[in-house]
Amino acid sequence: MDKPILNELKTTLKNLENREYLHPTIKQLERRISNLIQKGCSKSEAYVTILDDLTEIMWESQKGVDIILVGNKISGEAREIVGLRRGVKLMTYQDLLENCRRRYQEYLDVLERK
Repeated sequence: MDKPILNELKTTLKNLENREYLHPTIKQLERRISNLIQKGCSKSEAYVTILDDLTEIMWESQKGVDIILVGNKISGEAREIVGLRRGVKLMTYQDLLENCRRRYQEYLDVLERK
């Protein structure tokens, strides 16, 4: 596993510890990591396992949610976000404008038919 990813996960867990309402969750994650290490997993494997669990929880929690990221151009980082999250669409400002025009024209067409 990439060391930067492992460090980012550790930093994220440390930052979450500062939020008092998440203490029980963090303690449970720390116990789970300790248990995995005691069962013979390396620290990296334990963190990856926890990350996989959290990713699945995140995917489940995002059902039915749509997010549109809009910018001048689509970066590699934005493409990575799409790979990690459900319901995320990438658009440039031009894409957004064209989409609005198309939908507005569809709306006008429906009104004209009535």
